[in-house]
Amino acid sequence: MKTLQKTMDGLTEDGGRASDAFAKVGLNFDDIKNKSPEEAFDLTVRALQNMPPGAEKTTAALQLLGKQGMELMPLLNQTAEETEGLKNRANELGMVMSEDAVSASVKFTDSMDTLKRTFGGVKNAIGSQLLPGLTMVTDGLADLIAGNADAAESIKAGANEIISSISDILPQILDVLMTIVEVVADIAPDIITTLITGITSNLPSLIESASRIIKALLGGIIQALPALAEGAVVLVMSLLKGIIDSLPALLEAAVQVVVTLVQGISEALPQLIPATVEAVITIVQGLIDNLPMILDAALQLIIGLADGIIEAIPVLIDALPTVIESLVDFLIKAIPQIIEAGIKLLTSLATALPTIINSIVKAIPQIIDSVINAVIGAIPLIINSGIKLLVSLIQALPQIITTIVKANLIYGQYI
Repeated sequence: MKTLQKTMDGLTEDGGRASDAFAKVGLNFDDIKNKSPEEAFDLTVRALQNMPPGAEKTTAALQLLGKQGMELMPLLNQTAEETEGLKNRANELGMVMSEDAVSASVKFTDSMDTLKRTFGGVKNAIGSQLLPGLTMVTDGLADLIAGNADAAESIKAGANEIISSISDILPQILDVLMTIVEVVADIAPDIITTLITGITSNLPSLIESASRIIKALLGGIIQALPALAEGAVVLVMSLLKGIIDSLPALLEAAVQVVVTLVQGISEALPQLIPATVEAVITIVQGLIDNLPMILDAALQLIIGLADGIIEAIPVLIDALPTVIESLVDFLIKAIPQIIEAGIKLLTSLATALPTIINSIVKAIPQIIDSVINAVIGAIPLIINSGIKLLVSLIQALPQIITTIVKANLIYGQYI
């Protein structure tokens, strides 16, 4: 635009370099003289688009538009209709601001600039009112450092001056804040009503759009399920392979951890045993309280383990000789250590035997009393269970006899 404007400034009716440049694209002085820069640019682009590609077109673009004319060659090689279509598309997409929008934007920018300047003026006014008191305080501090006797009075007078200035300014600030609050309170109901009305009126469209989005997402997930499943299988197999490959290192580390723990525990046993006894009693009491739940879970676990063991039997059978051989070798090598540990254990038990016997003797009356009480308390339950067992046996007796007879007959035929 800048280069084109300079070329337009050189246009005359008598011809010249500028006139020759426009003449190469089919434009003359009368076509350009009363046009605005935007209109002249549009005419020039259209004229260049009507020229056939080649050196002459490139030279004309450089003369009229400068170096940027080369960057515009993709545009200049299009047709005028294509360029017009691009303009219309830009307008449809809202990329082009209207004159009203530009004017409104300018007014808003001016208003924001005025607001910023107003805040600056208020800040300056507040500062000018506070400055005398601040000056008195800083002078008092300087006198205080210098050791003057009147420094404290100067600081005190400055502080009073600042407080007085703030008291004068505060009503103005509160008036402004109250006005803002009142304006917000007045417009808040209208804003809320407008939002609710807009949401309500567009609710069907929002629901329909949400339904489409959800359906599209579900459709994509369903289509991707085979790939996701395959990827999950690959991931699980990769994890298992990694775990299997890492087992030797993990086992070695686990053995070292166990050995270290055993050494530490053996050293701490004199302190651990009393605490362990108390913990065991607490645990046993908790287990007794939760026994029904534990039995149910154990039954489910046993069923699951049984199913898994049945399926894993071939693998276990293949691995069994190696495991047995390793255990036998380990036991043979560990026999001296086991014997030594057994001797130490027997020695310790023999040493502690009098204490153990005394403790057991003291606890025997309590144990007997607890057992007797438990048996007496359970007698009704035992009798009831025995009656149920006897009734069940009597009811099943015909079936048992029939089964035994059939088994004898089959056995007799086999013999």
